[in-house]
Amino acid sequence: DVEHPLDVVVTSGSFSAPMAAWYARFMGLPIGTIICGCNENGAIWDLFHRGEVDTDALTIPTSTPDADFGLPPALERLISAVLGFDEAARYSWICAEGGTYTPPEGKLDDLKNGMFAAVVSGARVNTIISSVYRTNRYILNPYSALAYGALSDYRSRTGFGGAALLLIERSPLCNAQLVAKTMNITP
Repeated sequence: DVEHPLDVVVTSGSFSAPMAAWYARFMGLPIGTIICGCNENGAIWDLFHRGEVDTDALTIPTSTPDADFGLPPALERLISAVLGFDEAARYSWICAEGGTYTPPEGKLDDLKNGMFAAVVSGARVNTIISSVYRTNRYILNPYSALAYGALSDYRSRTGFGGAALLLIERSPLCNAQLVAKTMNITP
């Protein structure tokens, strides 16, 4: 429905999933906001909310290792698609040299247009898994909980409660030990 586009929620990770949603929206799919769930490695959050990203940031190991990127490799695609090849080349040079990337003056809003990022801690991921199971008898994996937390933050911040699609590639069985421990049950 073009009048009520569907928000899409993904884990930030390598930034491939957010870019896939971005390209789909660019090609005409009625996607509203692309909500990126970041773990403690919140480079996308830093860029969208602080206007800068540390290109030589250390990666912090978390319970969602597929989202553990100090600097998401596919971020360059967004910069190139929105700000052009020359800016992507400047970004790549800053990455190679190690330093802080800041978009050109007045271009940050263009870069994050239609996107939102939230950082969801590992402790909160565990709380979400347990809470959703207790209230809905639905078992989330850590990545689903990460995305769910980001959606909750987006809704709290904007007040928008429309339809949203969580795109997650993993079953809770992939992380059975962690999920069971979080829910205080046996695998």
